[in-house]
Amino acid sequence: MPHVKFLPLLSLVLAISTILTTYIISVANGTYKWWLPMISETGNFPPESSIFSWGLTATAVVSFIMLYIRYLQIKQQLSTRRYQMHQDHRYFVRLNKAQLIFAFLAALGLSLLANFQDANVKQVHVPASLVFFFCAIVHISMMTRICRFINGKRYFALHVFRIMLPIISTIGLVLGIAFKVLARNPAYQDRNFDAY
Repeated sequence: MPHVKFLPLLSLVLAISTILTTYIISVANGTYKWWLPMISETGNFPPESSIFSWGLTATAVVSFIMLYIRYLQIKQQLSTRRYQMHQDHRYFVRLNKAQLIFAFLAALGLSLLANFQDANVKQVHVPASLVFFFCAIVHISMMTRICRFINGKRYFALHVFRIMLPIISTIGLVLGIAFKVLARNPAYQDRNFDAY
């Protein structure tokens, strides 16, 4: 499987191109002003909603396939004699299974939030987005721990980067929730952002 190494890039390109395409179309159609709306809001109305649904569902599928392959790689590494002799071997085998569950839940949450638009089915979209972000953060944290165990003290800079990812993601999640709550506040809905 030599082409598996391109799955992370494909997942990233799919996600970014979907978000940018729906944003450009929604601004060009006059659905939203140029001022950055929430990502989900750009996929509320046709034709953006179709692109948003398809693109993020494809991203979810590619991401889960990529993370399942990573699960198998780690499972194979942990089955070698070098790691089987370690006192924490069973813990990391269980942690690897748990990270796969969180990866599946994150992919499922992404697909649900993509297919149930914010304006149409808020009762599904909002919980699905919370499931996606929460499970993705937990998954990243688990993978950070597993990779530190497998790599040992090598790749210190990469490990620091992996530690920063869930921290930055958590801050982003909290800020996103805060801005979403503020956006629903009537005091902020009448502001004219065209002046900026």
